[in-house]
Amino acid sequence: MDIIIYERVKYMTQASYKYIGNVLDRNTRGWLPVVDEHSNKFYLPLLTKVEKLENANLFVMEGIHKGKTIAVDHKRIKPNIYSSYLFNSFTYAEGANLKLILKTSILQFPTQEEKVMCEGILPGVYKILLPDRPHEKKMQEDYYDESNSSGSRFCTTWFPIDTPQHNQYLHMGEYSTGCVTVLDNWQRIYLSLIHSRELESVIGTLTVVEE
Repeated sequence: MDIIIYERVKYMTQASYKYIGNVLDRNTRGWLPVVDEHSNKFYLPLLTKVEKLENANLFVMEGIHKGKTIAVDHKRIKPNIYSSYLFNSFTYAEGANLKLILKTSILQFPTQEEKVMCEGILPGVYKILLPDRPHEKKMQEDYYDESNSSGSRFCTTWFPIDTPQHNQYLHMGEYSTGCVTVLDNWQRIYLSLIHSRELESVIGTLTVVEE
């Protein structure tokens, strides 16, 4: 797919900003397939902030693909049921504040707490970042089963934890290798986190304590 690059106006109005939307169904599972000006294919997570350019192109405003000019890759959306995958406006919730207690393996949220598996993460205060890519290869088929609270169509969405190791995540599953792995209620946790922003590209803060 060819993408024409247009010079961006130096000072853009708030009205030019859009947000990735309409990707909550069982096919897209929280991710929008896109392609950049070099024909590289990747995905943007729900509610990623973008800037609308001419010719249906978008400029990514946050996340690991910040600064890239892209277009929606409609060929990879099946079925393609929406005329637009952008929200014209959106107001994020305040940045999420989570607390992990290592001794009890409890992850505390403002309104709930969940049992987790955690390995290799040290006490400290870390940023929870915007999801980087779908982590499909490590997902078992039953992870997608929403007939019980342990399954979620959003299981491929992992939230990076900005630790010195740079490869630790908050995610759902049944095992943990240096990550914080949630065992239940991922659907609710995902929706809460993805709607939150502390800063651009930052979902919130994870405070890790011994007890």
